[in-house]
Amino acid sequence: MRMELNAFNIKVSVIEPGPVITEFFEVVREKVDQNIKEPENSPYEAAFVKIKAIEDQVSMLGWTPEKVAQVIVRSLVDPNPSPRYVAATGGEIMLFLMTKVLPTWAKDAFWKRFYGIDQVEKEWKQK
Repeated sequence: MRMELNAFNIKVSVIEPGPVITEFFEVVREKVDQNIKEPENSPYEAAFVKIKAIEDQVSMLGWTPEKVAQVIVRSLVDPNPSPRYVAATGGEIMLFLMTKVLPTWAKDAFWKRFYGIDQVEKEWKQK
């Protein structure tokens, strides 16, 4: 889109936020409790457990919404905007690894493990 709109003098940038400290995990817990009678007996139990660990990581590494907003504002006022703005601790390195270095299967394995889906899959295969 950036290349297509450049001819019309429209600048397009991608904002790539990492973890942002919000009420997301509270809402997830609430929705799981409302919709799944016994989450501890669900095939996704391992993923639900992993969500708590992810929440702890986000609280340590995540950015506040205000800090992410500052990056967005910077992209809007920059007279010569960059194609990408990363709003994450260590985001530049992670983005490089995920887009330039790792093959798709390795990225998939990383995210499956990160979200606990690897454990869900393992338990499902054992049944």
